[in-house]
Order: sequence, then C-alpha cells, then structure tokens
Amino acid sequence: MYYGFYVPVIHNSYPIILLCLTPSVIMHKTPAQKSATSNRHGFTILETIVAFAVMLGALAGPLTLIIFALPRAAAAKNKIIALHLAQEGIELVRLIRDNNVLCDYLDGNPQESWPWTSNPQTGGTGHGAQFANADYRISAFDTQDKTCGGATVIQPRPEPGSPNLLLRLDPASGFYQYDTGPEMIFKRRITIQTGAGVANPDAGITPENQMDIVARVSWTERNQTKAIELRERLYNWR
Repeated sequence: MYYGFYVPVIHNSYPIILLCLTPSVIMHKTPAQKSATSNRHGFTILETIVAFAVMLGALAGPLTLIIFALPRAAAAKNKIIALHLAQEGIELVRLIRDNNVLCDYLDGNPQESWPWTSNPQTGGTGHGAQFANADYRISAFDTQDKTCGGATVIQPRPEPGSPNLLLRLDPASGFYQYDTGPEMIFKRRITIQTGAGVANPDAGITPENQMDIVARVSWTERNQTKAIELRERLYNWR
C-alpha cells in the first residue's frame, strides 16, 4: 500500500503539482516497533507500582511503631507523675517531723516537750495532738504557721479523711494541690502509723520513736485503675 503527497514544481512560470507515492513502511511503525513501544509503557507502570510498594513497606514499620508507642508513652508519663506525687507526700511528712524537732529546740521548754509526731493541723500556733493512725491528704499549698518560741515555721497541714479527692494542677505554679486549677486523674492517700500502729518495729527502738508512712497514688487509665505505693519509716532521731 502506498500513500501520496503533492510537491509543487515551477515550470515555465506555471506551477505543476506532482503526486509522489511512498510506501507505508515510511509513514507507519512496523508491528515490532509497536510491540516495543507497548512494552516500554507497561514496564513504566510496573516500575511505579513497585516503587509505591517499596515506599509503603518502608513506612509500615515506623507507623506501626508510632501507633504502639504513643499509648505507652502516655502510660509512662502517668507513672512518672504518680511516682513523684507519692514521693512528695512522704517528703511533706518528713518536713513535719523535722520542723517538730526544730520547734522542740526553739520553744524554750524542756527537750521533747514538743512531740516529734505532732500533727500541725491541730493545736493552733503551738504543738498539737500526735498523729492518729489514719489516712490523710496533704499538699504543699495547704500550710499553717507554727510559733516555736521566738521563731515561726511553716508546716504542711495534713487533713484527715477524704483521701480520694482528685488532685488539681495549679496553672500558675505547675504544682498539684486540692484548691485551684482543673482536676487531674490522680488521687493521693497518705497513711501514717505511729507507736502501737507500727507494723514490725525495728528491734532496739521503741515503737513510739518510729513512724510508718505509706504514700499511695492511684489513677484511671484506659478504664483500668493503676496505682503506685511508696513506703518509708521515719525515726525520732533526737
């Protein structure tokens, strides 16, 4: 099969149109060329699919790790906060013990007239009754001034009962307490045992000179109750 095209020729000032014929092989691709072109297009699509598969495979690992790591990171954060809150509770009771001993030296009365287990929440400005064996809530923001002779110390005020109140986070200071700020997920219970309430007292030391503190912080996480508990034994070191 042939195809034609016209070529203008000038002859004696008159244009002459010549019809030229050319084989179809010149105008069209051969079947082999068509097959090669089709193969090249198919291979390009295949390359794209393989590239996407490789990319998805490379991303699957990190995405899976992130999905599993985020809840565990939140759980680890809650445990750290709870641990610090429990340790803070013990340290506040330790501060009460140390201030009681300090007031015993500063009040001008005979030694040990100010009980080392005195509860600052009682007794007004002087020393109050000794700690009852009970549960307490305590906060560094809930304090009371105690006058010891010519000096004044600032004592935390442990409140008996209501240990299941949710702690609040003060937005200004970043401290946990019970008065200001939004409620958080944590509850703190401080259990104090003195004298006869001390379980398995140390040998050679009278139970009256020992105090057991148990700080328990609990919270709800993904519909499950979690808790951290710390124990400490304090002594009348005078």
